[in-house]
Amino acid sequence: IPDIGWQKINSANAYGREAKPNERGAGPKLAKATIEAVTGLPIHYYIKLDFAGFTKIIDALGGVRVNVPQAFTDYEYPDNNYGYEPAAFSAGWQDLNGDRALQYVRSRHGNNNEGSDFARARRPQAVLEALQKRALALSTLLNPNKIITLADIMGENMATDMEIWESLKLFELAKQINTSAI
Repeated sequence: IPDIGWQKINSANAYGREAKPNERGAGPKLAKATIEAVTGLPIHYYIKLDFAGFTKIIDALGGVRVNVPQAFTDYEYPDNNYGYEPAAFSAGWQDLNGDRALQYVRSRHGNNNEGSDFARARRPQAVLEALQKRALALSTLLNPNKIITLADIMGENMATDMEIWESLKLFELAKQINTSAI
């Protein structure tokens, strides 16, 4: 991490925020610089969504439907009191509300090989794909109340360095993504 040294890449945001608490976007700015330094790829924009926003968006969309490839239990899923609670998922199609979707993507210690880095990378992709389908469904796009609710949630729980016109362009690009090629 620039000006910090060797640390986990996912802590760059926190280091940036801590180093410059009064500078808006200091955390994401350092995270972008870190990712650019590690990958050699330019990072033009960031979108940061907190856990509360993640769960609220999924709930506002009526949940997401995700295919869980194999059953697993994570006995070390963090609870809200600095302890642990089990998070268990059955194999097959699951209808997940916001809280369950967050457990699914954040699980780190699942049994049945679901604690591996590969499994931890696959689960958020599956939820994001399901979220994309829900968000782009006509039942969402033609419902002004749902659009207003989603905009309010994003306004309260999301930060970005994109201009509105850039966000709209990203939305148009998102509709064209072939999720089977991810």
